[in-house]
Amino acid sequence: MSYDLFSLNFVPRQEDRTIIDLVDPKGLSYYTKRRVLTTEYKIEVYDTLSESLLASVSAPSASSKHKTLQLHNPDSVVELKSTGVLTFKWSFKWEDHEFEWKREECYILRKPDPAVLVAQTKEPPGKLQTRNVQILDYNINRFDINDRKGLEIVILTALLTFSDLNEAAHSGSLPTPTPVPASTPAAAAAPPVLSPTATSPPTSIAAPNVLAAIGTAPRLTSTAAPDGNAEAPAVPPRPAPRTGVERVAEMHALRNALGEGDVNEVSVWEECDVNDYAQYAEQLLNDEAMLFISIRSASQLQVPKVLKVVEETKRLRYKAGIAEEEELHQYVIYETEKRKGPRRINLNDPDPKKGKIPDADKYAPPTSLTIHLSKIDMPELQPKPNPATQRRASESNTTIVRAPSPQFAPPPSHPAVRPPSPPPPFMPPSYPVYHPPSPPAAPTPLAASSLPNLRSPSPPKPPAPSHRGVLPPMPVAIRELTDKERKKAEKERQRLEKEREKAAKEREKFEKKKGRRQSSAYTHVPPPPPTNMFTRPYPSPSPSPQPHPYHTPAHMVHPYQPSPSPSQLNNPGIYGAPPPNAPSPRPRPVSMAYNSSSSGVNSPSAYQPSYLSPMGSGGSRPQSVYGSRDKDGKGPVSGLLHMWSKD
Repeated sequence: MSYDLFSLNFVPRQEDRTIIDLVDPKGLSYYTKRRVLTTEYKIEVYDTLSESLLASVSAPSASSKHKTLQLHNPDSVVELKSTGVLTFKWSFKWEDHEFEWKREECYILRKPDPAVLVAQTKEPPGKLQTRNVQILDYNINRFDINDRKGLEIVILTALLTFSDLNEAAHSGSLPTPTPVPASTPAAAAAPPVLSPTATSPPTSIAAPNVLAAIGTAPRLTSTAAPDGNAEAPAVPPRPAPRTGVERVAEMHALRNALGEGDVNEVSVWEECDVNDYAQYAEQLLNDEAMLFISIRSASQLQVPKVLKVVEETKRLRYKAGIAEEEELHQYVIYETEKRKGPRRINLNDPDPKKGKIPDADKYAPPTSLTIHLSKIDMPELQPKPNPATQRRASESNTTIVRAPSPQFAPPPSHPAVRPPSPPPPFMPPSYPVYHPPSPPAAPTPLAASSLPNLRSPSPPKPPAPSHRGVLPPMPVAIRELTDKERKKAEKERQRLEKEREKAAKEREKFEKKKGRRQSSAYTHVPPPPPTNMFTRPYPSPSPSPQPHPYHTPAHMVHPYQPSPSPSQLNNPGIYGAPPPNAPSPRPRPVSMAYNSSSSGVNSPSAYQPSYLSPMGSGGSRPQSVYGSRDKDGKGPVSGLLHMWSKD
């Protein structure tokens, strides 16, 4: 602090510690603070020279967080409020500016600009006991403030209340002022004057005519009798300690003054009764500005007492008829002792003497309990689900089944059609295999065990979206899957999709390698195992409606061949050759063969394709596509020409 600026020292009087003079470094007194003896907290600030009342402060107690400051000549009211939750912070408003006291410094707030320092004090370490104060006039002059003298009085008066707050927090009560009664009528008639102090110079004593002019103003002290035989005043008795709700309010006021809690918190101690705490909590809830209160235990032993206080508070509200008009929400937060060190799994059997439940799983009472009683809904305080509880519920075998109502279920007009099972994945063979043709027969369904390298999924699959026109069966009951089963089904579905994609890639690769294109509906079936006594094929009793999968021989009429014209009805040899004479023991494979038995000009080309005949039909490759020659050695064309020439 720089003593070049305007500074004032706090000097308490020796005869009365409740009176404090504010003097400058030269010893000139400017202001005087006096505590008024009343049931409530009240102080007055006078001008030392004129003894005129400048300001007064009133509050329910010295530790109250809201004080009313009244200025006189001219009259003005200033609200002094405690705005700090965990720190010491008091704020007030003067004209159009906001000011804030922070421990040893007073600022003028200029949001969003930084605050400006207007006053500062010097305190001993660890105590809120002001010894001197310094007013920074050069910073105050930077702002448009009309009544600067009034601002100075407000700053000093607020600082004087902080000293009383500190004494109330440490000692529990403030020292009471000592009234000095007049012992003689002469002393009572004489006008009271200021008693000079050691630090005050003679210039601080006012003239008698000035004192007579302001005789109606309150005085600080009275002069003693001139004979000097006046007795010392008796010490007033100590007030009785507060009990009941007043004691609860006093304890919370002292705690709030030290910055240990909030206004809406109710701490339950061993002192006082349950009804006292309940009445104090009800008074807080009756305040319109109080949206919620928190009732918490001061120690583990007070946890049951907190529950009784909450129940009694709700009973009082219900009895007063407030519970029906205003709903009250209750949120419970408790803490238990956490296990220290690494967790050890005990594999031993439980002790039969202690019971089946081990000690680790037994119920332990909470170490602290906090219950919030709120007038509004607070979703952030709702209980959160425990992950361990959810895990046990998901792993349990209990399933939730919901059946449809019979009155809304549709009548079974037609049986449900089951969707066809999806085709098995394509498995290309490692080498080309010739399959001999067989007579038309109905396809025999293959067993799942006869298909190698095929895995049938254990869970039933839902109908694929590509199957149109097929309705899934009506569910009789809806079963809600757990998280574990849902994840397992999702993994199985992803695995099957990967297998289908892999099989499709292998099929495309195989088709490109062999140079053939097949339709997407055609599905390759892997070669069957070698025939033995257990896997011998059996003929199908019903013919197959599918078309012939083999090549139509030359001596047979093609199913798509048009009917002959009327002029060729007597010449059927043009449309079909007679069957071969010599049946072959077995059908020949698809190949290109040379016909060496025919020669000549009228014979067809020696290079002719062979054909395949159905198994068991007894047919063989013909000698000529035009049939056999007649006895004259003429073919069918030569015979026709010869017959026409005769006509």
